Amino acid sequence: MPVREREKLYKQSLKTFLLLLLCLGSLLGVMILVFYQVQTENNDQRLCEAEQHSVNLQREVLRNHFTSIFSDLLFLAGQEELKAYLDEDSSANLNLINSEYLTFSANKKNYDQIRYLDLHGLEVARVNFNNGEPASVLKGKLQSKQNRYYFADTLKLNKSEVFVSPLDLNIERGKVEKPYKPMMRFGTPFYDRTGIKRGIVLLNYLGSDLISIIRDVGTVVRGQTMLLNADGYWLEHPEAVSFFGGI
Repeated sequence: MPVREREKLYKQSLKTFLLLLLCLGSLLGVMILVFYQVQTENNDQRLCEAEQHSVNLQREVLRNHFTSIFSDLLFLAGQEELKAYLDEDSSANLNLINSEYLTFSANKKNYDQIRYLDLHGLEVARVNFNNGEPASVLKGKLQSKQNRYYFADTLKLNKSEVFVSPLDLNIERGKVEKPYKPMMRFGTPFYDRTGIKRGIVLLNYLGSDLISIIRDVGTVVRGQTMLLNADGYWLEHPEAVSFFGGI
Protein backbone atom coordinates (compact mmCIF):
# COMPACT_ATOMS: atom_id res chain seq x y z
CA MET A 1 0.00 0.00 0.00
CA PRO A 2 1.39 3.36 -0.99
CA VAL A 3 2.60 5.63 1.81
CA ARG A 4 0.01 8.31 1.02
CA GLU A 5 -2.87 5.85 1.34
CA ARG A 6 -1.44 4.50 4.59
CA GLU A 7 -1.26 8.05 5.99
CA LYS A 8 -4.84 8.69 4.90
CA LEU A 9 -6.06 5.48 6.51
CA TYR A 10 -4.11 6.27 9.65
CA LYS A 11 -5.70 9.73 9.90
CA GLN A 12 -9.18 8.30 9.36
CA SER A 13 -8.58 5.65 12.03
CA LEU A 14 -7.26 8.27 14.42
CA LYS A 15 -10.30 10.47 13.86
CA THR A 16 -12.60 7.52 14.43
CA PHE A 17 -10.73 6.59 17.61
CA LEU A 18 -10.81 10.14 18.95
CA LEU A 19 -14.52 10.45 18.12
CA LEU A 20 -15.20 7.16 19.87
CA LEU A 21 -13.09 8.25 22.84
CA LEU A 22 -14.98 11.53 22.99
CA CYS A 23 -18.32 9.73 22.94
CA LEU A 24 -17.22 7.30 25.63
CA GLY A 25 -15.86 10.18 27.73
CA SER A 26 -19.10 12.11 27.36
CA LEU A 27 -21.11 9.02 28.28
CA LEU A 28 -18.89 8.40 31.30
CA GLY A 29 -19.26 12.04 32.33
CA VAL A 30 -23.03 11.83 32.06
CA MET A 31 -23.04 8.62 34.11
CA ILE A 32 -20.85 10.20 36.79
CA LEU A 33 -23.08 13.28 36.88
CA VAL A 34 -26.24 11.16 37.19
CA PHE A 35 -24.62 9.06 39.91
CA TYR A 36 -23.55 12.21 41.79
CA GLN A 37 -27.04 13.70 41.56
CA VAL A 38 -28.64 10.47 42.80
CA GLN A 39 -26.19 10.25 45.69
CA THR A 40 -26.76 13.92 46.57
CA GLU A 41 -30.52 13.46 46.50
CA ASN A 42 -30.21 10.32 48.64
CA ASN A 43 -27.96 12.13 51.11
CA ASP A 44 -30.33 15.08 51.25
CA GLN A 45 -33.28 12.72 51.78
CA ARG A 46 -31.47 10.85 54.55
CA LEU A 47 -30.48 14.14 56.17
CA CYS A 48 -34.06 15.45 56.00
CA GLU A 49 -35.37 12.20 57.45
CA ALA A 50 -32.82 12.33 60.28
CA GLU A 51 -33.67 15.96 61.03
CA GLN A 52 -37.40 15.22 60.96
CA HIS A 53 -36.80 12.30 63.32
CA SER A 54 -34.88 14.60 65.66
CA VAL A 55 -37.67 17.19 65.66
CA ASN A 56 -40.30 14.52 66.25
CA LEU A 57 -38.23 13.07 69.08
CA GLN A 58 -37.81 16.50 70.66
CA ARG A 59 -41.54 17.13 70.39
CA GLU A 60 -42.37 13.78 71.99
CA VAL A 61 -39.88 14.26 74.83
CA LEU A 62 -41.26 17.74 75.52
CA ARG A 63 -44.84 16.46 75.40
CA ASN A 64 -44.00 13.82 78.01
CA HIS A 65 -42.13 16.39 80.09
CA PHE A 66 -45.05 18.82 80.02
CA THR A 67 -47.42 16.02 80.95
CA SER A 68 -45.31 15.48 84.06
CA ILE A 69 -45.49 19.20 84.89
CA PHE A 70 -49.28 19.19 84.45
CA SER A 71 -49.48 16.21 86.79
CA ASP A 72 -47.41 18.05 89.43
CA LEU A 73 -49.58 21.14 89.13
CA LEU A 74 -52.87 19.30 89.40
CA PHE A 75 -51.53 17.35 92.37
CA LEU A 76 -50.84 20.62 94.19
CA ALA A 77 -54.25 21.92 93.14
CA GLY A 78 -55.79 19.08 95.14
CA GLN A 79 -53.62 19.66 98.20
CA GLU A 80 -55.47 18.92 101.43
CA GLU A 81 -53.23 21.27 103.42
CA LEU A 82 -54.33 24.20 101.28
CA LYS A 83 -57.99 23.22 101.59
CA ALA A 84 -57.55 23.05 105.36
CA TYR A 85 -56.01 26.53 105.34
CA LEU A 86 -58.99 27.89 103.44
CA ASP A 87 -61.27 26.27 106.02
CA GLU A 88 -59.27 27.80 108.87
CA ASP A 89 -56.90 30.70 108.21
CA SER A 90 -54.22 29.84 110.79
CA SER A 91 -50.43 30.04 110.95
CA ALA A 92 -50.26 26.31 111.63
CA ASN A 93 -52.14 25.45 108.46
CA LEU A 94 -50.09 27.94 106.44
CA ASN A 95 -46.90 26.34 107.76
CA LEU A 96 -48.16 22.96 106.56
CA ILE A 97 -48.61 24.37 103.05
CA ASN A 98 -45.11 25.81 103.02
CA SER A 99 -43.70 22.55 104.37
CA GLU A 100 -45.37 20.64 101.53
CA TYR A 101 -44.03 23.13 98.97
CA LEU A 102 -40.51 22.87 100.43
CA THR A 103 -40.51 19.10 100.14
CA PHE A 104 -41.92 19.28 96.63
CA SER A 105 -39.31 21.84 95.53
CA ALA A 106 -36.40 19.90 97.00
CA ASN A 107 -37.41 16.69 95.25
CA LYS A 108 -38.46 18.05 91.87
CA LYS A 109 -35.58 20.53 91.45
CA ASN A 110 -36.96 22.10 88.27
CA TYR A 111 -39.39 24.67 89.73
CA ASP A 112 -37.93 28.03 90.61
CA GLN A 113 -41.09 29.03 92.52
CA ILE A 114 -44.15 27.22 93.86
CA ARG A 115 -46.99 29.54 94.83
CA TYR A 116 -50.57 29.89 95.88
CA LEU A 117 -52.20 33.24 95.03
CA ASP A 118 -55.60 34.37 96.27
CA LEU A 119 -58.39 35.84 94.13
CA HIS A 120 -56.77 39.30 94.35
CA GLY A 121 -53.41 38.11 93.01
CA LEU A 122 -51.66 38.26 96.40
CA GLU A 123 -49.12 35.56 97.16
CA VAL A 124 -50.31 33.63 100.21
CA ALA A 125 -47.69 30.87 100.20
CA ARG A 126 -44.48 30.80 98.21
CA VAL A 127 -41.34 28.68 98.15
CA ASN A 128 -38.25 29.63 96.14
CA PHE A 129 -35.85 26.95 94.89
CA ASN A 130 -32.78 29.12 95.61
CA ASN A 131 -30.42 27.06 93.45
CA GLY A 132 -31.03 23.87 95.38
CA GLU A 133 -31.71 25.33 98.82
CA PRO A 134 -35.49 25.78 98.93
CA ALA A 135 -36.87 28.37 101.34
CA SER A 136 -40.32 29.72 102.07
CA VAL A 137 -40.86 33.47 101.66
CA LEU A 138 -41.80 35.41 104.77
CA LYS A 139 -45.22 37.05 104.82
CA GLY A 140 -43.79 40.56 104.67
CA LYS A 141 -41.96 39.77 101.41
CA LEU A 142 -44.88 38.21 99.58
CA GLN A 143 -45.94 40.19 96.51
CA SER A 144 -49.07 41.08 94.59
CA LYS A 145 -49.18 39.65 91.05
CA GLN A 146 -52.60 41.08 90.27
CA ASN A 147 -51.36 42.90 87.18
CA ARG A 148 -49.31 40.04 85.77
CA TYR A 149 -50.80 38.42 82.68
CA TYR A 150 -50.36 34.88 83.96
CA PHE A 151 -52.51 35.57 87.03
CA ALA A 152 -55.47 36.90 85.04
CA ASP A 153 -55.17 34.21 82.36
CA THR A 154 -55.04 31.41 84.92
CA LEU A 155 -57.83 32.74 87.14
CA LYS A 156 -60.39 32.65 84.34
CA LEU A 157 -59.83 28.94 83.67
CA ASN A 158 -62.09 26.16 84.88
CA LYS A 159 -61.15 23.34 87.24
CA SER A 160 -58.26 21.14 86.03
CA GLU A 161 -57.53 23.43 83.09
CA VAL A 162 -53.89 24.49 82.82
CA PHE A 163 -52.38 27.79 81.72
CA VAL A 164 -48.98 27.66 80.01
CA SER A 165 -47.05 30.89 79.52
CA PRO A 166 -44.55 31.70 76.80
CA LEU A 167 -40.88 31.27 77.66
CA ASP A 168 -39.77 34.66 78.97
CA LEU A 169 -37.62 36.28 81.64
CA ASN A 170 -38.44 36.28 85.33
CA ILE A 171 -39.53 39.58 86.87
CA GLU A 172 -39.16 40.40 90.56
CA ARG A 173 -40.63 43.58 92.05
CA GLY A 174 -41.16 45.10 88.62
CA LYS A 175 -37.63 44.44 87.29
CA VAL A 176 -36.13 41.72 85.13
CA GLU A 177 -34.15 39.42 87.40
CA LYS A 178 -30.38 39.22 86.79
CA PRO A 179 -28.59 37.08 85.87
CA TYR A 180 -31.27 36.44 83.27
CA LYS A 181 -33.51 33.54 84.19
CA PRO A 182 -35.72 32.16 81.37
CA MET A 183 -39.03 31.00 82.83
CA MET A 184 -42.29 29.30 81.94
CA ARG A 185 -45.32 29.51 84.21
CA PHE A 186 -47.87 26.77 84.63
CA GLY A 187 -51.03 27.67 86.52
CA THR A 188 -54.41 26.23 87.41
CA PRO A 189 -57.33 27.49 89.54
CA PHE A 190 -57.72 26.22 93.11
CA TYR A 191 -61.14 25.31 94.48
CA ASP A 192 -62.11 24.85 98.12
CA ARG A 193 -64.09 21.91 99.53
CA THR A 194 -67.39 23.53 98.55
CA GLY A 195 -66.35 23.88 94.90
CA ILE A 196 -65.74 27.65 95.02
CA LYS A 197 -62.75 29.08 93.18
CA ARG A 198 -60.40 30.64 95.75
CA GLY A 199 -57.23 31.46 93.81
CA ILE A 200 -54.58 29.82 91.68
CA VAL A 201 -51.62 27.48 92.09
CA LEU A 202 -48.60 28.52 90.06
CA LEU A 203 -45.37 26.77 89.13
CA ASN A 204 -42.43 28.75 87.77
CA TYR A 205 -40.60 26.24 85.64
CA LEU A 206 -36.90 26.83 84.96
CA GLY A 207 -36.67 27.46 81.21
CA SER A 208 -32.99 26.51 81.16
CA ASP A 209 -34.09 22.90 81.78
CA LEU A 210 -36.33 23.06 78.73
CA ILE A 211 -33.53 24.43 76.54
CA SER A 212 -31.15 21.73 77.83
CA ILE A 213 -33.64 18.99 76.97
CA ILE A 214 -34.08 20.32 73.43
CA ARG A 215 -30.32 20.66 72.98
CA ASP A 216 -29.55 17.16 74.32
CA VAL A 217 -32.17 15.43 72.19
CA GLY A 218 -30.91 17.34 69.15
CA THR A 219 -27.48 15.67 69.41
CA VAL A 220 -28.86 12.50 67.77
CA VAL A 221 -28.25 14.08 64.35
CA ARG A 222 -25.56 16.21 62.77
CA GLY A 223 -25.97 19.95 62.97
CA GLN A 224 -27.09 22.25 65.74
CA THR A 225 -30.47 22.81 67.30
CA MET A 226 -32.01 26.28 67.14
CA LEU A 227 -35.21 27.45 68.84
CA LEU A 228 -37.40 30.45 68.03
CA ASN A 229 -40.53 31.73 69.71
CA ALA A 230 -43.81 32.48 67.95
CA ASP A 231 -42.63 36.02 67.14
CA GLY A 232 -39.45 34.83 65.46
CA TYR A 233 -37.03 35.76 68.26
CA TRP A 234 -34.13 33.45 69.08
CA LEU A 235 -34.47 31.41 72.28
CA GLU A 236 -31.54 29.13 71.52
CA HIS A 237 -28.79 29.62 68.94
CA PRO A 238 -25.34 28.02 68.52
CA GLU A 239 -23.60 31.42 68.44
CA ALA A 240 -24.86 32.36 71.91
CA VAL A 241 -25.82 30.59 75.11
CA SER A 242 -29.40 31.70 74.54
CA PHE A 243 -31.49 34.57 73.26
CA PHE A 244 -31.92 35.72 76.84
CA GLY A 245 -28.21 35.77 77.54
CA GLY A 246 -27.60 38.16 74.69
CA ILE A 247 -29.79 41.07 75.78
